Amino acid sequence: MSRLGVGSAAGTKGTHYNANLGSALVRGAWTETNPGATPGGGALSWSELLRKWAKHTGGNTEVVGALRSIAAADLRRSTRDADGPDGAGDDAWRLGAWSRHPLSSPEEVKTALQGLTALSPTKLTETERRSVALTSAYALYVLADYDSALSAYGSFDWASDPTEGVVPGDAAVVERVRARAVQGMCYELASRPDTSLALQSYIEAVRLLDKLSVHPLTTPTYLQAPNTPKPPPPAADQRELMRYISTALTRAAVIAAHTSESQLTLRILRTYHAVAAGWPPTFRARQRQRMLNLYLAALFEAFPPAGATVPEPYLLTGGVANRTARATWHAEVAEAFRYGQRLLDNTTSFPEAGKLNAPVIEFANQVSMFPDHEQRLTLDAITVLWWATNLTFQSQLILRRLTCLLPTTGDYAEARRVFELYVETVLKARQAENPESTLALQRQLTIEDGELADNPNDEPIDANGHGESKDPTLYGQMDSDTDFVSTLLVGSRLLLTDLGHAKEAWRYATLAGDVVRQGSVSRKFAALVEENKGVVRLVMSGKDADRVERPKYQAQAINHLRRATMLDPSSARAFYHLAYAEASARSIQPALQAVREALELDDHSVPSWHLLALLLTASGDWEGALKACQTGVALWEADDEALAADDGDLPTVNGHGAAPPHPLLSPEGSLVPPTPARVPPSSRFRRLETVIQLRMTLNVVTEKLHGPDIALEQQQELFLFFSQRTEKGERAERRRSGTISTRVPSMRGSIRATPRGSPVPVSGLSPAEVTVQPPSPPRGSPAQKSPVTPHDYAVEDEPRRLHHKKSLLPKHLHVPSVARANSHSRSASMPSSTLRPDVVPRSRAASATSGSGAPSIAPTAVHSHYAGAGGRGPPPPPLKQVVRRSPEEERVLSDMWLMSAASFRRSGNLEQSLVAIEEAETRDPENPAVWAQLGLWNCAAGKAEDAQAAFTKSLLLRPDYPPGAVGVARLHVEAGAVDLAHSLLSQLVQDRGWDVPEAWFALAKVCERQDRHARARECLLYALQLECTRTCRALPDALPRWSE
Repeated sequence: MSRLGVGSAAGTKGTHYNANLGSALVRGAWTETNPGATPGGGALSWSELLRKWAKHTGGNTEVVGALRSIAAADLRRSTRDADGPDGAGDDAWRLGAWSRHPLSSPEEVKTALQGLTALSPTKLTETERRSVALTSAYALYVLADYDSALSAYGSFDWASDPTEGVVPGDAAVVERVRARAVQGMCYELASRPDTSLALQSYIEAVRLLDKLSVHPLTTPTYLQAPNTPKPPPPAADQRELMRYISTALTRAAVIAAHTSESQLTLRILRTYHAVAAGWPPTFRARQRQRMLNLYLAALFEAFPPAGATVPEPYLLTGGVANRTARATWHAEVAEAFRYGQRLLDNTTSFPEAGKLNAPVIEFANQVSMFPDHEQRLTLDAITVLWWATNLTFQSQLILRRLTCLLPTTGDYAEARRVFELYVETVLKARQAENPESTLALQRQLTIEDGELADNPNDEPIDANGHGESKDPTLYGQMDSDTDFVSTLLVGSRLLLTDLGHAKEAWRYATLAGDVVRQGSVSRKFAALVEENKGVVRLVMSGKDADRVERPKYQAQAINHLRRATMLDPSSARAFYHLAYAEASARSIQPALQAVREALELDDHSVPSWHLLALLLTASGDWEGALKACQTGVALWEADDEALAADDGDLPTVNGHGAAPPHPLLSPEGSLVPPTPARVPPSSRFRRLETVIQLRMTLNVVTEKLHGPDIALEQQQELFLFFSQRTEKGERAERRRSGTISTRVPSMRGSIRATPRGSPVPVSGLSPAEVTVQPPSPPRGSPAQKSPVTPHDYAVEDEPRRLHHKKSLLPKHLHVPSVARANSHSRSASMPSSTLRPDVVPRSRAASATSGSGAPSIAPTAVHSHYAGAGGRGPPPPPLKQVVRRSPEEERVLSDMWLMSAASFRRSGNLEQSLVAIEEAETRDPENPAVWAQLGLWNCAAGKAEDAQAAFTKSLLLRPDYPPGAVGVARLHVEAGAVDLAHSLLSQLVQDRGWDVPEAWFALAKVCERQDRHARARECLLYALQLECTRTCRALPDALPRWSE
């Protein structure tokens, strides 16, 4: 129901004309020829409308006429906006720099003001006197007499009813809103500006919206309950209200953004955009675009810390969120993205040739930063970036942002396409700008391209380490050298790690090096380029090099990584990669020195502790390796507990707090560069894989020191931990209840994790302070029932592939096991229930109670024979519970079963070893390590024919798989096919088996059988050298070449 009161209106016509005039005042129809209509629908000019209104209501036409003249003059002084000055001009956001254009002809306003002054107060009603006072103050503002206007506003009775005026109802409320907004502008423009009082006036103007009969603000969807129907927009035209509310909110946001009142700033911006949702698409486009940029900047800074409470009220006009702070923030950001797209679709168009759509590019740039805070916004950001490509022409910034975001979604092919287009676009633009530029992507590369070249960045560029004197403008045609190099590094890593194209990765890494030499970037970026080249060259040494090129590639990789550490001595990651490269080249002592440097720089790096442990095993310090593993696990657990609450939006003590508030606008009025988001943690699976691989190494070390029985106990704990961590839908509850622990019992004492900032002295693990164990325990050691033979290499040699090859043999080799008797119907994709604490399949129960007395491998304390649970009755049948795991998780689980199989086999428990191999095959049947392990089992069981089939299967899955080739070669030798074995091994040691001691040892035996004793001696010596520098697990299996 309309609140346009009839006041003194008499009869139906008075009500009609009162409503007509009120509507004209609310929509600001100052320049309309016919703002009203008769009851019959006939058009009425301003003069006729006022005359009829006065005739039927007795209203004062002089006040309304003066208001019309003043408002029309105020609108005319804006040369760019038909709705008058919007407070968002080029200089309007500078601190203290806002000003208004003077009137070109102020006579009309002066005449109106004189007419208002001449009115006799005794002939006016109380409501008319209030309207005269506000209209007179408005005229003084338009005439730029801001101090006098403030005096007039200062004497006004603001406590009076805002719905009462010369025209009552909504028109009176709009009059009061305009007065508050103008008062705020006067405070800003007066001879003694007072922004705090201006801000207060603007906020008071917004609070008057509640007095309107039709509220212009609809509740944002992020504050509504799910599935709430969207309310229709206001049907009434409220353009005059929109003008002053938009100006009041804009100026209030600008004032607040120059302070550290971040919550108030964001509350103002939320209110602005909630009101703007009902505006016409093109209303004050420039203002809305700038306010959108400020809104996104405020949202980015307002990412709530874990456990934060939702601020109330959410808007200036109220509003309460019904979700957590994180969830509300996420929903608000997504809605802001959609709003921005609608706005820019309606207010911008595809640019002319040679130009760019600056508002769209800036919007896309801001949107692309939000996934740094919340990875779930990645797809939303990518959607916006693709949309932006339709509104501008080959923006380097948009292509760069897409290149960085697409790989995080797993769309590697599309990411590569965009990356190559980006590089082509940048190179063409640079060539057009500088025809003498020699930058180009090389097509043919030689081994000499990996040699170090002189680099101007070996010397400091400036005191702060910044190479560029100034960045190009955001809307420029050219990305800066820093942006170009950083994107080349992203693309190089994409090609190397995600697509497996090392040679292609090297081309782009070389181009990045050329940009560094010819351009101007910081030492840190130059170090990143050298680090990238070192890692790429290291991968090429193992994948694309022959026996002649391999040493050169390795030397080049080490040289690039050493230069990276010199350019940036504070980079723990560079030292980690250097240690990895040295270890790959079997330079154990330099590798130990480099990894210790990495740990001194970042003592919470679990991969560095893992690498240290592996290197200590290569140097024979098994006790030190044990302590390094235990330290890494303890640190991982401490860091994971800190991330747990952050993952689940729960309170945390050690979590990341909100950054201290700071102004969003600089004194010059531009957006302050955003606070960098904290480096997002690796994905949940990557973090889990890190500790799983470390604990697998720990179990290998434990078996070496204390025998397979103790190692198998720890392996059972690892199974339980993995099972709990990978069951979907229960992770939040487990973290809340704290039922998961990764703590590893210490065999000889443990190293406690220290808080970040209290580094663990790496020198404490030096051989001088730790008892050195011999490489192998004495034969009579009761802790190890059978010695480790060279065959045992087969379990852990192969880095996992993301794409399976098609097998040439049947999927299963029908492993002859009692465990298979009742399991034919189980799908290979269905995880076995042996990982569940309460269920053991009947086949396992049969195995456990068979005549052989073989214990069950069920990895729980309840069914563990190590816990004294020997003779038990048959367990209940399996429950119908499906545990969904990703393919990556299944691969890790398969590796864990293979490790258990090897331990069981070495302990003489062949039946349980076969059970574990079956479980590994179920999870990952196309893993060549499964079949190599099965071949070793058959060899131990004396089944040469079955061993031949298993080893052959591993080679069919991967022809250059060293354990499979070594196994087949040994069987060839036993069968007398010495020449065939020699052919197989000769090719292997020149290719992927160049650093496999078993391959060289087997080749030596073959050469002896061929009476080639000199060659046999060479092979034995090389095998001995490799064995003396061998880690307990192959580096590619245990650790990634490229650390996060």
